[in-house]
Amino acid sequence: MGASLAVTPADGAAVELHLAAYNAQVWGVTKAGKAEVVERTVAIIRRYHMVFFQEIRDASQTAIFVLLDAVNAAVAADGREYHYDMLLSPRLGRTSSKEQYAYIFRNNSVVVDSAGVFDESLLSHADVFEREPYLASFRVLGAAASAPLLDFVGIHVKPSDAIFELGNMSAVLDTRPRPAIVLGDLNADCSYLSVAEATCCVPLYADPDYTWLIDWSVDTTVKSTHCAYDRFILPAPYLPFLRPGSAVPFDFAAAFGLDAAAAEDVSDHYPIELVLDYPAAEAVPPGPPPPPPPSPTALPPPPASTTTPASTSISNGTVPAPSPSPLVTSSGAVVIAAAIGVGCVIVTAAVVVFILHRKNRLCFAIPNYDLDTMLDAYGPSASEP
Repeated sequence: MGASLAVTPADGAAVELHLAAYNAQVWGVTKAGKAEVVERTVAIIRRYHMVFFQEIRDASQTAIFVLLDAVNAAVAADGREYHYDMLLSPRLGRTSSKEQYAYIFRNNSVVVDSAGVFDESLLSHADVFEREPYLASFRVLGAAASAPLLDFVGIHVKPSDAIFELGNMSAVLDTRPRPAIVLGDLNADCSYLSVAEATCCVPLYADPDYTWLIDWSVDTTVKSTHCAYDRFILPAPYLPFLRPGSAVPFDFAAAFGLDAAAAEDVSDHYPIELVLDYPAAEAVPPGPPPPPPPSPTALPPPPASTTTPASTSISNGTVPAPSPSPLVTSSGAVVIAAAIGVGCVIVTAAVVVFILHRKNRLCFAIPNYDLDTMLDAYGPSASEP
């Protein structure tokens, strides 16, 4: 119970959208406090990618969040990688007994494009609806760019005003930028609306561009009544995507093995459901592999060194420290020659000083040389001062 349905078939040919409209019958604090009712409602919601949830009656506006938290707790417990989000309308109604609508949807299936309560000032009559329709548009994730948005006009029709409210639904749709799916508890059967009344007084029923799903012979109620109150009205652009035979009530009493009393604790309506198979976006084929990077140009090996250079440490090893570059300029040669000349002068001067020092101190002895000979051989030239 509560197992989720696949968004995309294994072959990737289509994106499956399991949609529902469900009147939960006075969803409020009392119902949200019944663990078994919450568990079964969670299981119902998890069957679908999007549910139009109706008849939320709760002045505290907390009960619907209790339900949403329970849904997501169950999703998380199953290890799913998605969660459910919600669009929630303001409280609507002419009397103190007000209701809210909610679109509850999987975040990995659709994304909100726009939403809001219908503006009745766009109609020629004032105050047509007990609870104005709640409008929403969704983009379908993974669908082809050519696939239409999911546009909805959701409403819980006032039973005693069913002919009047449904009679004005065409005018509502005329204000929309695109054809939209009408869904909800339309009270469109039994004592509230007959086939004859729909034919004469509800233009949308006779409109060839719209198809009423859920046949008059179908029962969408849990109790002993046999009425097709809940309906989908599908515009022509969506018909190619409708899975044949998918628009049916979900008999949760049979699915969950509930007796009449337990089923009626959940709701007096069955959800209605359908499946749309949207074309999937084409996968982008992988392109050719990128070319390999060009090989670096080979460099000649460095000349062999006769010495072992020092090393500089780096994080992953050592690299040799750079050797000083040899002096190769012409100016360098001049410097070397000048240094040699200066060196010769210094040596000569030292010899002379040493000889003079030995001559005066009588402690310099070189066999067969006298002072004059030494000066002639090593002393300064006659030209120098």
